[in-house]
Amino acid sequence: MKKHIILFILCIIMLIKGCIEPFEIVNTTFTKNIVVKAILTNEIKKHSVKLFQTIPIDSTKTIPVKNAIVRIIDDTGITYNFQETEDGIYTSTSPFAAQPVKSYILKIKAIEGIEYSSTPEQLPSTSEIKNLSYKIEINDSNISELVIKANSKLSNNEGQYYRYEYDETYKIKIPYWTPRKIIIVSAVPLMSSN
Repeated sequence: MKKHIILFILCIIMLIKGCIEPFEIVNTTFTKNIVVKAILTNEIKKHSVKLFQTIPIDSTKTIPVKNAIVRIIDDTGITYNFQETEDGIYTSTSPFAAQPVKSYILKIKAIEGIEYSSTPEQLPSTSEIKNLSYKIEINDSNISELVIKANSKLSNNEGQYYRYEYDETYKIKIPYWTPRKIIIVSAVPLMSSN
């Protein structure tokens, strides 16, 4: 019983003394670099590359890298040029699809004259989706959620990580619908007199 009382007192002391105090983040050093976001796939499309500058830890606004020269070169020497379509977003001038047997290098030349080059990268092996299913399940918090399951077949041990993108659309069904429309005749509410 004595141990429980001591433990209880220690917990109370920790709660009183262990309050979290806010602290001010001070940015001591900052190195300006380029952040590159690019996904090259085997889809025939205009691929895009997003370029942003690193920002200090106390900043929230991103700074796009403008007027850069962006291109992707495959191992046979074919060059895919990109042009700036929005601030910091570069889109290929023609659609293309990356091939799994080729390697690709991303080259960037910033307006300051600094050149960046990636290491040669290849697409991982693709896997074929065998079955796609969905159902509504109740989770641990007793909330209904949509669960989407995909079964696939690997051609070899590569390609074990997946990235899915989907566009969600939905339809709202109103329980009591009428074809009549509300017409607003005045923006000023009418006052009733009693």
